[in-house]
Amino acid sequence: MRVAVTGAHGKVGRATVRALQAAGHEVTAIDLTRPVHERAAVPGFFFPDRPFLPDYVPVDEEHPARPQDPYALAKHFGEQLMDAAVRRCAARLYGDAVEVRPHDRVDASAISCEKAVRLLGWRPKRSWRDYLDEEGHTH
Repeated sequence: MRVAVTGAHGKVGRATVRALQAAGHEVTAIDLTRPVHERAAVPGFFFPDRPFLPDYVPVDEEHPARPQDPYALAKHFGEQLMDAAVRRCAARLYGDAVEVRPHDRVDASAISCEKAVRLLGWRPKRSWRDYLDEEGHTH
């Protein structure tokens, strides 16, 4: 099977590419950045990288999480906190009953960055397309 892996320079992306290749798939690795090898830093502790291979591919939401460093553990814990909050509260989704503010991008999810653009000159990058010029080249 031909598979494209986005985020291929990240920790999970690298492991996913290796697993797919080992399974005999034709893999195209895609990322917006050059590979960066960073480790989570906690004063006094060193967390060596350990090989991570998923139990199965493609990885989905049901795949077990196995955080290996403080950063990954904090992200996993944050997800568990939000799951618990949703289970505990009586909040419900009301669909079309909530008005969505007008926004200039279909991929913006009604989140406006106009204040950051106006005050700081910051331009958000939400898609790989934002890194291309009119001719389709990176800039």
